[in-house]
Amino acid sequence: MATATMVAAPANPAMLDRSIILHLRTGMLGSVAKVDSEIVDTDADKDRFKVTKDILDSAELKAISKHDGSVRSWVRAVSLPADFLGASKYLIPLQLVEEVMHRLDEYRQTREGLIEKFLTAYPDLVERARVELKGQFDEADYPTAAQARKAFTYQRNLLTFSTPTALKTLSQGLFEREAKRMADTVQNAVANIEALLFDQMKKLLDHMVDRLTPGEDGKPKRFASKMVDGFGEVLELLSKRASVIDNEPLMVLLQETGSVLKGVDAKTIRDSESVRASVTTAFTDIAARLDAAVIDQPKRFFGTD
Repeated sequence: MATATMVAAPANPAMLDRSIILHLRTGMLGSVAKVDSEIVDTDADKDRFKVTKDILDSAELKAISKHDGSVRSWVRAVSLPADFLGASKYLIPLQLVEEVMHRLDEYRQTREGLIEKFLTAYPDLVERARVELKGQFDEADYPTAAQARKAFTYQRNLLTFSTPTALKTLSQGLFEREAKRMADTVQNAVANIEALLFDQMKKLLDHMVDRLTPGEDGKPKRFASKMVDGFGEVLELLSKRASVIDNEPLMVLLQETGSVLKGVDAKTIRDSESVRASVTTAFTDIAARLDAAVIDQPKRFFGTD
């Protein structure tokens, strides 16, 4: 169950009031072990070699690893850039917290099922390794089933920011320096978030304009209904992510973009040339205004995983 913890931070700017930190950690049984480099047939210095062996060739174990990777990719996609938080920590807009926690509950339930499948296959996997590894098989590489079960860990915590007022009792100067450092860090994080959201919105609009603009032959391009539906979903996600910052130009453009397709579905866009042209013109105009808004923003620096 998630617990709330406090993390040192400066006085609360909007970003800190409208977001929360998710600390997500998982662990699993390893499938690789070291091998004595003496087995390498070479005249080179064997201390320069690091030799390993796959002690478990398990589709079940790979499925767990793939599942862990997919959920982390999803969390990264809905979170906001915040490198200052460190490894395994994600900045989540408050508007997305319930959805994220619900998805993590589903993820953990599915993960437990995958772990049970692996543990059922585990004895046979060990015996197969015994046959295939021959002289390199080492019983010590394989924990008992109960020990293997404990290797699969899962922990999530929700962390909140707070000003490190306790530092005042030690040194007022230290407190002020730390508060200033964190304030600068948060200000940079806000700049990174703005840059990322502007960039993602521009790519979204450019893609829609491209698909709605006739091809070189003058004929309308074909597109699936999911393109229009997906556009609305991505736009909603962008709006929720943008809610953590005070950037009025971005919010206005997001709202206007959403209103363009209000009451319009994929079939209408396909069947009506006038609707298609109107939507294309509106998106082109918003994209141009978005470019102008980006130019007006202070210089940004951002990166993604």
